[in-house]
Amino acid sequence: MSSSRISGMSAASCASFTSTSAADMPEIRELDINPLVVTPRGAFAFDARIRVASTPRGGGAGVANARLAIRPYPKRLETTLTLGDGSEISVRPVRPEDEPAVAAFFRQVDAEDLRQRFFTPMSEVPRAFIARLTQIDYARTMVLLASGAEGAVLGVVQLHADPDADAGEFAILLRSDFKGRGLGWRLMRTLIRFAKAEGWGAITGQILAENSSMLAVCRELGFTITPDPEDIGVRIATLSLRD
Repeated sequence: MSSSRISGMSAASCASFTSTSAADMPEIRELDINPLVVTPRGAFAFDARIRVASTPRGGGAGVANARLAIRPYPKRLETTLTLGDGSEISVRPVRPEDEPAVAAFFRQVDAEDLRQRFFTPMSEVPRAFIARLTQIDYARTMVLLASGAEGAVLGVVQLHADPDADAGEFAILLRSDFKGRGLGWRLMRTLIRFAKAEGWGAITGQILAENSSMLAVCRELGFTITPDPEDIGVRIATLSLRD
């Protein structure tokens, strides 16, 4: 084993570093913070020692989350997308503190776009739904937020695993004034890459038959479109990830 030292970190930074490191790097065997000094100006860790091993517990690379009962925030999924006009969009997994920003996002979506997303007319998205959308189990559900330069949410894409975690159902919604710029297509590609990395066999989604733009995006990405046997006005988009 080997050790390294980090000096002069604040207590808050040290706590964040400790939890993130333990989740992302299973090679870590021990984290020792000593001394931790509390003063009227705050708490400070003047010395921290990390003991690491060359091989993670339970095997090689890629098993960082397998030993945890609750999957931590997947920082590795944070990325930047570049649209056709050159603008850059930040994409990251949702966090519980995003609830106000997501609520503001839904308020900027036209009623017709909400109807196509939820399959029923609605003037306002219920707060309970927004809470469920932002407080998720990353092992069963993934919700990605697309944000512009000022931090406002421009799009939300989500994927829910089935009980066997072999397939998932997707849903996507963009802010109404941001449609037609290629963001939806790029978000769907990001979601597909995630599903493949998770080892899922397929992803599916229900789309209104009148939603021609979303159906076109799915066809371009390789989805098979079939009628919903239970609703003539709905289409089922399915993408196999086995190949």
